[in-house]
Amino acid sequence: TQEEAIIYIRQMLAAHGALAKQIRGVHLHQSLTGAYMMCVRKNPPVLPADAMARSALLFEYVFRVDRHLPFTCPGVRELVEEIEPEYVTFEFISSTRLQHRRMLNRQMRAMGML
Repeated sequence: TQEEAIIYIRQMLAAHGALAKQIRGVHLHQSLTGAYMMCVRKNPPVLPADAMARSALLFEYVFRVDRHLPFTCPGVRELVEEIEPEYVTFEFISSTRLQHRRMLNRQMRAMGML
């Protein structure tokens, strides 16, 4: 869940101590794809010999793993404030401008920016 992700990230920040203060930027989005990853690990794809077909399969894999959805659970703003990055990038994958605008608005509301 997004809440579990925040807990995990905070644990990693604590585990890395002073090194975590070197984070300058955050690429903020959520991709909760654990079930998909477990399936792929159990049944890894066979990569085609053809470079174009292989590239298409790899792009499909990447977009299933990293879906680039808004990270919207309570606590996301506080997490970013804890990290204190110089830069925060919202990166979403959308089909239309309207869908992209909606994703942006959801992320901005979660960050307390709207």
